[in-house]
Amino acid sequence: MRTNAHYTQLQLQMAFHIDQADISKVESEQKELSIEICKQAALFFHTSMDYLVYLTDIPQPHERNNQPFSPENLEKRAKEVAFLRAKKYTQKDLEQLIHMNQSNCSKVENGSRHYTLAQCKKLAFYLNTSIDYICYLTDNPAPYPFSDSF
Repeated sequence: MRTNAHYTQLQLQMAFHIDQADISKVESEQKELSIEICKQAALFFHTSMDYLVYLTDIPQPHERNNQPFSPENLEKRAKEVAFLRAKKYTQKDLEQLIHMNQSNCSKVENGSRHYTLAQCKKLAFYLNTSIDYICYLTDNPAPYPFSDSF
């Protein structure tokens, strides 16, 4: 994506305040993006977090919400995600599904802890939603589709 948008690793280093070596490792799949850098990259490249981590092949994101990333809004989204989770799974189930113990799951759902990007990928799959929804980039809980050519 970086090269298609005609950015150098140095330009991304300056934009995201991360080490150029880390960018190289992410691009060569030796390292995974942090959730915060993935969120910044999705906004920077006008795409979805789901597209950046290969959960969809359609780069166009759902409509962005216009609300700030305030602790109150993030806590509200955590409760909405907890509601989605409770429809299908217990917190105990998440231990097996996304490798997060019940105590930490409770902390995430109460807004005092955050999921990792790897956990968000699994959670989006199991809850049939998107990482963008979990991370408050959109208010649309629908998962991103795959194109017919994928």
